[in-house]
Amino acid sequence: MEKPGDTTGPIPKDIHGKACPFCGGNTYQLVLRGASVADASSLFVRCRRCSHPGNLDAEFKSALWI
Repeated sequence: MEKPGDTTGPIPKDIHGKACPFCGGNTYQLVLRGASVADASSLFVRCRRCSHPGNLDAEFKSALWI
């Protein structure tokens, strides 16, 4: 099922969000951490400035249509 206005295309390189609590940067990159077991894979964001990892909160999920 597709969401209204859903377009297929490349995943954006940079996601803009709230300021990083460690450095103040507001640009993040999407990271998929794989594991040997498919169930253990995780998706998270990482600050482009300081590389501190963060969770996919509601703000990022709405930007990615998740």
